[in-house]
Amino acid sequence: MRRRRAKFYLPGHGARFRLPYGTTMKRTYPIVYVVLIYICLALPSNVSALQTQNTLVAVSHLTYRITPGCTEAVIYLSGPLEFSKQRLRHSERLYFDLKNAKIKTGFKRIYAVNENLVKAIRVGQFDQNTVRIVFDLKASECDVDAVFQKDPHRITVHICGEQKKNQARVKQSFSQTQSVIPKENWITDLEARLALARILAYDDHTLDESIKEYRIILKQKPDSALEPLEMARVLIRKGDTREALSILRRMRETHPKDPETLVALADLEASLGHAAVSRDLYMDAIRMSDQPETMKLKFADRMNMWGDFHKAEAIYKDHLLAHPEERDTLLQLAALMRSSERYGESEGIYKRLLLASPDSREILLELARLKLLEKNFDAAGKLVDRFLERDPHNPEGLLLKADIRFLQKRYEEALNIYSELSRMTCCREKGLIGMGKVYLEQGKDDLARSSFAEAREADPQ
Repeated sequence: MRRRRAKFYLPGHGARFRLPYGTTMKRTYPIVYVVLIYICLALPSNVSALQTQNTLVAVSHLTYRITPGCTEAVIYLSGPLEFSKQRLRHSERLYFDLKNAKIKTGFKRIYAVNENLVKAIRVGQFDQNTVRIVFDLKASECDVDAVFQKDPHRITVHICGEQKKNQARVKQSFSQTQSVIPKENWITDLEARLALARILAYDDHTLDESIKEYRIILKQKPDSALEPLEMARVLIRKGDTREALSILRRMRETHPKDPETLVALADLEASLGHAAVSRDLYMDAIRMSDQPETMKLKFADRMNMWGDFHKAEAIYKDHLLAHPEERDTLLQLAALMRSSERYGESEGIYKRLLLASPDSREILLELARLKLLEKNFDAAGKLVDRFLERDPHNPEGLLLKADIRFLQKRYEEALNIYSELSRMTCCREKGLIGMGKVYLEQGKDDLARSSFAEAREADPQ
């Protein structure tokens, strides 16, 4: 009778283990059993360790931003993973352990946040397969929420204080008190709504809410000239030129001699590329205005925009004959000459203004931009530094300094400034785009793509 080979299945594996022909399993050879059992027990552990080593998720970078009452941190990953959260009450620390993870080369380890809730964020490789991210907290009472998200893979951490609860208490307390303002000084609902619409129009992120309030106002005041004009300007900032154009053209029919309506319509026509139409509207506004000189200067600004430098320059110089020290007009003339690459004449005006106002931040910044166009990066950098000495956290100054450092190929300095800008609400997109440019120059394509994706998410337009 033909002998059959013994078959064994290794735990966790589909492959079968066969004994060679001629080998039999007899009780007189117990050592074979011992060897096979050892192999079966050892193999899965070794394979699992190898798989873990090869599938560690890379922690690529971390960003954070501060909003009223909250700090948000985003930890970017190369793939999904599990994480745990632990709060140490006595030392005011919060930490996250990211399992099966490793820190990517070049990762920044310490972030000095220094705001009301968080002192700093520290990142380290806790052990071979664990990344630990520690938040040093200032506030003893705060709520923490963390969630894993995809596209891209990331963990978003929200740390918020007691602001919402306090606001609720204040509102409740206020509702239970009587007004100390005399009734005759109360404002109407319509006046309050108009004030709210104007406040919302200050911030690009609340333009939709502003427009909503203006629509309610226009239903109650359909014949007004002021509110439709304001709404049209908000629509232009939002990019809805079609509705803005419809409102302004309708206003021109109902208020044909209103210079402000004509100027608003002229500016919109110019932004749409209709220079001839804009020119005619400005000429009408100048004839109808009781302040023709002001209208002429606005007209010159608009001609400067579409490149009619010669006529704009003539208007500025004609105005300066009567008002030789008028600062705003001199600044406009200097900007015009800079735009037409007459750098020497432009610099002469800026330096003349700087002698009269040595601490003027506006002039320092404009002169720095001129030096940047001349590719005199050292001079531009010194002027920006003088500007930032007077206003260290000014976004325009920081952005210009970052651009200068980038052009000087001082990439790490530029990256630090762009990173700071990315945490500011006003400049988040520009900061992220700058970070992406630096990463591209450094050959860090994954980080560049991630930064550009964040910028697109922050501002889809």
